[in-house]
Amino acid sequence: MARRKTDTARTRFLEMLETGSSVAIAARAAGVGLRTMYNWRSQDAEFAARWSESYQMGTDALEDEARRRAVDGVPRQKFWNGQPIMIVDEETGERRPYFEIEYSDNLLMFILKRRDPESFCDQARLAALKRKWAKEDGLPTGTTITAESVVAALDVLRSRLAAPPANFLEGPRADVPPAVVTS
Repeated sequence: MARRKTDTARTRFLEMLETGSSVAIAARAAGVGLRTMYNWRSQDAEFAARWSESYQMGTDALEDEARRRAVDGVPRQKFWNGQPIMIVDEETGERRPYFEIEYSDNLLMFILKRRDPESFCDQARLAALKRKWAKEDGLPTGTTITAESVVAALDVLRSRLAAPPANFLEGPRADVPPAVVTS
């Protein structure tokens, strides 16, 4: 009985994550405490994998909605002096409220920043992303990757390959310039 309740709660939680709900809202909808959800995730690798998949699906759903609002727009009823603007429908002759399609430039900018940060992020954010990418790639920070530093490093490596020294496999060489990312 308890296992079925747990399975039902987990299923409801994952369904809510897939719609784009936060972890807290999904846990509340499932009738389970947030701490319990995180405990289940840490103790059950299959549930953790389904959580990650559901969370990504929810993120995709939210991105799709943001794109719809930014590109396709949202109809908004218009008012003047607190009263709805009414127009006459040309086909039926009936009066109806006036709507305009509004687009979200802000959402569009967020989408562009995420999709192409090199072109659309501000410089501080771009520097932070470069540091993050460098860390993920295992590169130390300190100097800047430039075309010249990459060419210089390749030249040193080419010369080594042409005539490798006896101790070639013993470790890093001091004569290889570092190619590292910073802000």
